[in-house]
Amino acid sequence: MRLIAKTTVATDSEVPWLWMKFHEAAPFVDEIIVCEFDTTLSGIPKPFAFEKYVEDFQAVFPQLRYLQGKGLDGLVPNAQDTIATRANETLFRGWFARQIPLKADDIIVSTDADEVLYRDTYQWVIRNFSSRTKGVRFGLHQMFYRPNFFWLDKRFVAPVALRFGAYNKNYPNNWRNQGQKMGGYWGVHFSWCMPIEEMMTKVKSYGHAPEHQHVNSREIFERAITEKVFPFDDRDFRLEEIVFNSPLLPDSFLRYAHLIPKEVLGEFEVGL
Repeated sequence: MRLIAKTTVATDSEVPWLWMKFHEAAPFVDEIIVCEFDTTLSGIPKPFAFEKYVEDFQAVFPQLRYLQGKGLDGLVPNAQDTIATRANETLFRGWFARQIPLKADDIIVSTDADEVLYRDTYQWVIRNFSSRTKGVRFGLHQMFYRPNFFWLDKRFVAPVALRFGAYNKNYPNNWRNQGQKMGGYWGVHFSWCMPIEEMMTKVKSYGHAPEHQHVNSREIFERAITEKVFPFDDRDFRLEEIVFNSPLLPDSFLRYAHLIPKEVLGEFEVGL
């Protein structure tokens, strides 16, 4: 049984979370797969953001493999509705499965770029996956806007550890929201923890873009961050500031926090 960490990347703002993610995973995984594509989820052409970081990452994590997807068959270009963007999202998440040789008993730990599982999560997978285990999905704490803005009473469930042979029958598989739902908290989702300029780009190009066309100005995001309100709808949303050495954050957080843009960190000063 091999343990394989798989993620996708799209922008420079995700790089700090990747350093944390791989630092937590590296002692336990046989391979790290990073996929990046030449379009956004909306099918808009984009440059490869991660390409310039690959050598630095491989120097620290030699098991890292970087895959570039270009001109994907089945991609919906200029996607205008949620069905189309979601189809592109599934294609992006599942494309890796036909690019490299994988074995039926491989365990795929699949996360989005801004989701950092604790190192104990990988240890748990190694110790508890048996030949009969098909897969599990993990709940995460959620930070929003800044890495210490903790969303109270929020449990984000989506990342998975899935046995390749059990979930590879359909292509593309989403490698997400599948398997037995685990209780507790297994990591952190750093949601919308990025500069406002990247928020403006993301809201026009990610999987929910067709639903959020009303969020169309910098002022909306500025007000949302200042007042700690949710910009997309009127759901229950309460943020509490936590300390940067909080046990809720990954062990590797302070090691790589200096890579997070000052605008995202706020008033926190990171010692190098």
